Amino acid sequence: MARTLLQIAYYLIKDGTTYEELGHDYFDQVNRERTRRRLVQRLETPGFAVEVRDAERPATDPALAAA
Repeated sequence: MARTLLQIAYYLIKDGTTYEELGHDYFDQVNRERTRRRLVQRLETPGFAVEVRDAERPATDPALAAA
């Protein structure tokens, strides 16, 4: 851990930049398909049946928006 922190500090000073947190789900967003496969496998291993489908987007019905 200390080595990693020293490496981060070294490159920040060397490049003259500031540290930017990438976010808690950065690696999940980089390769969404790999994340999907990994999570499905984790559920199937103990015996769960998994069906994956894209989330439905809410319809923008003008009649509903006026209500």
